Amino acid sequence: MPLLIPSNLSFVVWSYFSLNPNTKINYYIISPNIHHLATVLAEEPRSGTALIGITNVGVIANSLLHTFLLSKPKSLAKRHVGADTFRLPLMLCAGFGSVGNFLFARALKSGVFAHALVGRLLIGFASAEVLNRKLVVLLLTQKS
Repeated sequence: MPLLIPSNLSFVVWSYFSLNPNTKINYYIISPNIHHLATVLAEEPRSGTALIGITNVGVIANSLLHTFLLSKPKSLAKRHVGADTFRLPLMLCAGFGSVGNFLFARALKSGVFAHALVGRLLIGFASAEVLNRKLVVLLLTQKS
């Protein structure tokens, strides 16, 4: 007999267990071989720190954007919302991660450092920690 999960809860489980580990893996996968990646991209080895740091810039910008959207008047936090309201922003975050990974992979093949930076920035924009936390709080308060 299949486990019956409400659609809202299944979406939360999907977003939390697929987006969070994916972004965490993408943050740190570059660290062990950054020296090699920087030389493949025809840059100095020390420019690899920019590839690591630009992801954090994307995460900070994305978190600030989500916090602003959730806290401004007449936004998601001020009106009655359901879990369905979070689908589009979470899907956009997943899309940013996919496009970022694609650009980064293409940059490694073509050797263009700027494409690698843009790809890593988009990987940072894939972070949805603020949205996931708000969504979990929203659903836990609805259940109680």
